[in-house]
Amino acid sequence: MNLYPSISSELELAVKLIIPLLVFHLIAFAAKKVENKSIPSLLEILLALGIMVYNIAVGIFLFRCVRPIISYWELDLIKWYPVPLFFAFFLLVFNILFLLRYRNKLYENVLFVLSLGLLLFTLYEFVVTKPFKQQDGADFLLDKTLLEHAPLLNFIINIAVSLCFILFIIFKRKSKL
Repeated sequence: MNLYPSISSELELAVKLIIPLLVFHLIAFAAKKVENKSIPSLLEILLALGIMVYNIAVGIFLFRCVRPIISYWELDLIKWYPVPLFFAFFLLVFNILFLLRYRNKLYENVLFVLSLGLLLFTLYEFVVTKPFKQQDGADFLLDKTLLEHAPLLNFIINIAVSLCFILFIIFKRKSKL
């Protein structure tokens, strides 16, 4: 069975990290009451590393979602809108909770660069493939290998997630949240 984007190692890793990251966030908010400073700092390190791995894995998947696709009669994950929406939602939740809880400039800078990279790659694919053009029949194909445009909603998801992080980090830096 040919799925595009295939259920690859980065997507499997992202799925496996969702529940542990949610549990770590709950523990981190509960540990705020504890006077021992080593527990919150250990949780901060674990959360930062876990969320960064999740960010990279989901970022690769979201970038694949805007690339031209090969149309098969089997299920295409890229055309099934809840999949990118699901991972983008948890991407927003994990990062915003972490940024509100901890002050970590290195993490903010890395997230800013990753978000800017995803935004630029998405805009590049949008300009190159032109999914907004109305195409008919054989003209819909990008080339002879039967590549189709990715759904327009996937471009919107990537741009919204990237801009959300970029604007949130800029707002946080200006207002000293």
